[in-house]
Amino acid sequence: MTRTDIIRRLRAAGIDNPENEALILISEVCSISVEKIIRDRDTDYCHPALTQALSRREQREPLQYIIGKWPFCSEIYFVSPDCLIPRADTEMLVYHAAEKLPPGAYFADLCTGSGCIAISILAKRPDCSAIAVDISRGALNLARKNAILNDVEDRIQFYEHDLLCDTEYFLPPDRTFDAIISNPPYVKSTDIDKLAPELAYEPRIALDGGADGMAFYQLILLKWGKYLKSDGFFLFETGFDTAAKVKKLAEALNLDCAIEKDSGGNQRMAVIKDIPGGCHEP
Repeated sequence: MTRTDIIRRLRAAGIDNPENEALILISEVCSISVEKIIRDRDTDYCHPALTQALSRREQREPLQYIIGKWPFCSEIYFVSPDCLIPRADTEMLVYHAAEKLPPGAYFADLCTGSGCIAISILAKRPDCSAIAVDISRGALNLARKNAILNDVEDRIQFYEHDLLCDTEYFLPPDRTFDAIISNPPYVKSTDIDKLAPELAYEPRIALDGGADGMAFYQLILLKWGKYLKSDGFFLFETGFDTAAKVKKLAEALNLDCAIEKDSGGNQRMAVIKDIPGGCHEP
């Protein structure tokens, strides 16, 4: 099975950019450099693990889960079906936070998943520390491994907690953060089954933002404001159909909200700050 054969099979399965994915599969599974794969274009790769990996990808299982790791910002992350796959779109949050957090900042990452946002911020800002919260024990176990992998485990604490539950929060009321950051579930419940086949392998709980995609934004802004310092900020990833709603919600709470676009022109990030003297009741 040559690289050309693998590309042909991936293309037939409807995979975008099969050329690049073929390189990644061969390189990762067979432990061969990309340069060598490109140079030896007619090599026949007789490797049972590669055959199995290719079959899984033809079933549209995400490439990231097949190889078990993925780059994000400047770091590498273990990934599994316990967590959402880190995506380049989310890197905006990391770079903004790393630039805007004050010296010695303490921040919270809610719905942390693999931990990629908090960990990559900490990797860029060795003066900072954080907590990371998620409902999924499997995701938190993976995030702990990622913190160790990226040498930030001594500056982050992990908490298992359902943000949507009505129980008392686990933090003391005098605990405050310089920023509260989240890439929350924001896909409308009715839209999840319409997504790309690969999304069926990712945890539904990490995608489902409720009937209007706003459940987590509403709860975080309403319930977590008391943990935010007066000069702190909320930082959210948003979807194309949630950005305007997030801005409207923030303004109804008398908060200042700026929506920023990614390199593709998509509304991707909300930066929300307190308005001095403002009332936070809707």
